[in-house]
Order: sequence, then C-alpha cells, then structure tokens
Amino acid sequence: MQKTTTILLLLFITTNTLLSQNLQITRRDFTDPNNYVHSLIELNETNGTILDTYDYTATFSGFNAVESLTYNQVTKEVFGISGDLILKYNLESGTEDSFTLPSLASGDYQDVIIANNRLFVSRRDFTDPNNYIHSLVELNQTDGSVINAYDYTATFPGFNSVESLTYNSETSEIFGISDNLILKYNIETGNQGSFTLPSLTSGDYQDVVIANNRLYVSRRDFTDPNNYIHSLVELNQTDGSVISTYDYTATFPGFDAVESLTYSPETSEIIGFSETLVLKYSIDTGTENSFSMPTLSSGDYGAIVSTADDPLLSVEDIQLPEVNQKIVKAHNLLGQEVPLDSTDQIIIVLFENGIRKKVYNSKI
Repeated sequence: MQKTTTILLLLFITTNTLLSQNLQITRRDFTDPNNYVHSLIELNETNGTILDTYDYTATFSGFNAVESLTYNQVTKEVFGISGDLILKYNLESGTEDSFTLPSLASGDYQDVIIANNRLFVSRRDFTDPNNYIHSLVELNQTDGSVINAYDYTATFPGFNSVESLTYNSETSEIFGISDNLILKYNIETGNQGSFTLPSLTSGDYQDVVIANNRLYVSRRDFTDPNNYIHSLVELNQTDGSVISTYDYTATFPGFDAVESLTYSPETSEIIGFSETLVLKYSIDTGTENSFSMPTLSSGDYGAIVSTADDPLLSVEDIQLPEVNQKIVKAHNLLGQEVPLDSTDQIIIVLFENGIRKKVYNSKI
C-alpha cells in the first residue's frame, strides 16, 4: 500500500511539473539601439519563473518584436512573425529556422496561425487607399511559398488589419478581429462569415481566442480614465451575441489592453498579458490568477503562447462513432488526406456538418 501511494505521488508531482512548463513568451531587448536582441522565454505556467531563454539568431528586417506566436504540436515548433520574417523554433531539438515573405510595396503582414498543421498569415494590401484588401494567405511551412490566398469579402469598419488569429479545430474555422468586426474562414470549405460587435464609445476590443470550442474576446473600457476596466467576454460564434462577461480583478501596471490571448487545454485557462502582467482565467471554474514578469528598463514583451498539446483521444473516441452525419474527409496528424477507412492510426475526420474529431479507428 505504501509503495502504491509513493508511485501515485511521484506521478502527481511529474504531471504537475509538466503542466507548469507549457508557456512561451517573446522578449525584445533594445539596450543597444543598433542591435535589438529578440528572445523566446520558457516560463513556469504557475508562477512565471523563467526556465529557459533562447536568443533568435536570424537577421531581422527591422526592429519589430516577434509577435503572434502560434504552436504546431505536430512538428513541436513555435512560429512567430516580425515584419515579413517568419521564425520557427523547435522545442524538442532547440533549433531555429526562418524564412522571409515577399516584400509588399503597398501592404504588410500581421498575424500567423497554425490550423490543422497548416500555416496561415493575414495580409493587408493598401495599394488603393480607399479600398484595402484583407487576405488570409496559406504558406508552405518550410520555405514560405504561397499555397493559396483568400480575400475577405466583409465590409471592414476601418483600415486595421485582421489580427489575433485563432483556430477552432471543432469547426475548422480561423477567427480574427479588425476593430469590432469578427471574421471567420473555414479552411475545409473555403466559406467565410463575419459579425460585428457592439460599438464602444469609450472602449475597444483587442484579441480573440478559441478555448475548448468557445469564443472569447478581450475588451477594454476607459470611461473612467483613471480606472480602466479590462474584461474577457464570451461570444456566440454564430452572431457574436454576448454569453457572459468577466472583469479582471488584478491590478494592471498601466493602461494597455489584455493582449496575445492563448488557451492551455491542460489547465483550461485563457492566458494573456498586459505589459508585464500575465493573466490567467479558468473557463471551467471562473477563477483568475496572475503573475508579473520582470520589469525591463530597455525592452518589452511581445507575445505569449501555450505549447500544451490538445488531447488526442477521449474514451468515447476509441472507435469511430456511429453518428447520423456522413464523414466526408479524413487527415492524418501531418495534415495529409488519408482514406476514410484508415485503421490503426489517429486520424482527424470531417463530418458533413463541418464538425471535426480526432479518433483512433482500430481493425477490430
């Protein structure tokens, strides 16, 4: 009995140690104004202790921070973007790679997202100053060559880019935001959708994130210039109606919004930061936690991402479910299309209603 208790205790300690090491944040050091140092920092997810620091070696085209971090759990790579430079860092091998996107005479790139082992970047073309073209571009993950480009058809409220890309694996949709416009793009069907959030007379929206098939947006209310209210708002994914609102209780170091939202499937927490403050909100318990990063005299933090893998299987997924919906397509974990009757491997199946599910189909 004592032996069993010891084994369980060791398992508990090991599991919690692993759970606390799935957070990466970028840092920019501009002590030398001619030579910015860009770093990727591994954090203890519980208290923010720095576990490891990696300095990027790529040659940056400008001074922009490494932003819009996204994680590919298939390749174990953290992707980020700085201007037209895409950076990749492999968490297992500790190796870095990068590629440069085509220069745009009248345009720019904004955010990147990994969606079902496919890489996308948002692009803005302002050749016509009265008619910006906003696009979602799929890239080859090795060399950055363009696979496809999709122009949004929605009417934008302003000229801001499509930012804060996030992916819903259940619906195969990439979400993004531009001012108070939420945009959706289905990577399987090519269908687009959008809805507009209520205009704010003294406030703004910042980032969106998908958390266990639930959509959230960060909101900032500055009606009282001395007391900003920072909130996390859950939205209906179809029409944008508000499901619930949570006001952060932490003391903010400044007036910056809560940015760079990411979701940890292991802890069920939405994580974001404001200047040096990292905020965590559990969607299961409705509880908030936070910790502060070291203040930088000549530097700042750029983006944060959880690198916790999504659970591959649940008990009910051991066999392909008997459902009324037809399965129309299947992919393996490398994003390659495979036969619908593939066996003895984890596959991702797409049903005709747009729902996707990771399953293991055995020969039995």
